[in-house]
Amino acid sequence: MQTKDALLALIHLVILLLCLSLGIFSIGLIYAPEVRYQVAKALLYDDQILLLAGSGSILLTLFLTMGFYMVHRKRSLYVQMDQHPYEVDSNIIKATISTYWKEAFPGKVEILSVLILPNRKIEILAQKKELSREEEFSFLATSENKIGQILADLLDYDQEFFLTLRG
Repeated sequence: MQTKDALLALIHLVILLLCLSLGIFSIGLIYAPEVRYQVAKALLYDDQILLLAGSGSILLTLFLTMGFYMVHRKRSLYVQMDQHPYEVDSNIIKATISTYWKEAFPGKVEILSVLILPNRKIEILAQKKELSREEEFSFLATSENKIGQILADLLDYDQEFFLTLRG
């Protein structure tokens, strides 16, 4: 599971549990009039509870806002070619590598995603479909060289990249 998917799942779980607990608490107040009275009294006369609830809501909102930003921010690689800076979307890199793999290893490997890491490193996540153990070593050696060449020719990218192959 990618970080993006894990973060979305966590946010969804937190919101779900908050809604569920609020619903159970509200229904429970119907059957406990003394608790309802104590809750109403606390809300009317105890400012600390309101301060705690308000602070918690604000912190949750900030956490969710940061999470949505992290999930939906644009993933681009900035490269300098011929003294001009260019922004390259990760989908272009994904399409280029996918085309190469479809020609070199048809039906054997599928590219899942291309991540642009904060330090300008590229991480390529792929899933093997029908590669034997021997083919896997050949695939990794060939792909490492060829993808490095493609990235150098296309983007003038000379840094290392990460290739993760899932089975």
